[in-house]
Amino acid sequence: MKKISRILFACLYLISTSLSFSYSENKPIARKSKISYDVKSQFNIFYETDEKNLHKFIATKTFNKNNFDDIEQVALIDEEQCSANYEVTIDYETYRVLLNVNVNGSSNLLENYYGVPMSNPNGEEDIMFNFGLDHLFLSQIKNMSETELNSWFGNALHAAINGSLNAKQIIRPAFYLLCLVSKAQIHALYAGLIFTKAGRNYSHNQTRTQPTGLVDDQAPYSNWWFGYSNLSYAGCEVLAGYNLAHSVGRNLSLADTTFLYEASGIEIGGFLGFFGSNPFQIPNFLIPQHIYYNEVFTYKDFSQYMLDGNQNHVILSRWNSESPSSMIHTFYINKLSSHSFIAYNWQTTKVQSNIIDFFDGANPNNTFICAYFVNK
Repeated sequence: MKKISRILFACLYLISTSLSFSYSENKPIARKSKISYDVKSQFNIFYETDEKNLHKFIATKTFNKNNFDDIEQVALIDEEQCSANYEVTIDYETYRVLLNVNVNGSSNLLENYYGVPMSNPNGEEDIMFNFGLDHLFLSQIKNMSETELNSWFGNALHAAINGSLNAKQIIRPAFYLLCLVSKAQIHALYAGLIFTKAGRNYSHNQTRTQPTGLVDDQAPYSNWWFGYSNLSYAGCEVLAGYNLAHSVGRNLSLADTTFLYEASGIEIGGFLGFFGSNPFQIPNFLIPQHIYYNEVFTYKDFSQYMLDGNQNHVILSRWNSESPSSMIHTFYINKLSSHSFIAYNWQTTKVQSNIIDFFDGANPNNTFICAYFVNK
């Protein structure tokens, strides 16, 4: 548990640089031909440059004005030809890879969509990008064929670019630039991350005695570092993620889990663990572990999932009360049936038969935040 008011949480969530997204199963498919790496042929002008702590790939491509007719931001441009500007920035201070696409230097189609260092499902060093409601690892982009890349664009990015087919064609070349990010550069981002607070915390937490089963009480973890706080005070989301991952057979220590929460930007806003983790960002931990889930945002949907006939692993996040100064608590539930549930790190471990009990007497319609369901 941690102290954070509803209003403060709402403000921090809005200013957070993290993105939330849903995830459905996206199994690897056979590859025939990867996208072309002849990057210069894709643009009118292409060059790369180094600045302090930055490495940039920059390119320009010219389009006829009719390519922009159905794109709201640039429909009023007078010129017969427009330049789309592409920039990929590897930032060794923030440990991110930034993607920016704009038109004539001002009308942004994509602005600072970013990727963060994260292990992919194969355990390799990789970069994960968030695009609207979808995500994609850099290794997936590099392994796409032309057909697969076109197909992916048909199902993604529409929310960010007005649903415009023309806009997709304009933004698509940016992915050629992304493919230039090398393994050495990815490794350098990882190496830099090790020396951040998350890395130092990880080194410390690895010296602690790691739990071997599910964790049912966060109070004993006051000497486990998380951000600039500790797991006892601000670690309920971390423990919920650890318990779920442990339950589905992922071989992650608690130190590993804590580091992944920090390195994936799940901490609320820029407050570095003082207020714990943003429950809406828990997918940033689940996705790299290939844990497929259904996410719900209302108590009505939560109750429907809890009372159906399926068995699930569940993470529930809710306010402790209806007070504006209420705290958030997030915990793992083992759903055995529609009338049998075992919750961990919530009161005591015992079988519950009524989901309303998980809200400690508060109105669940007013205190429910979100929940994640993973099929057994």
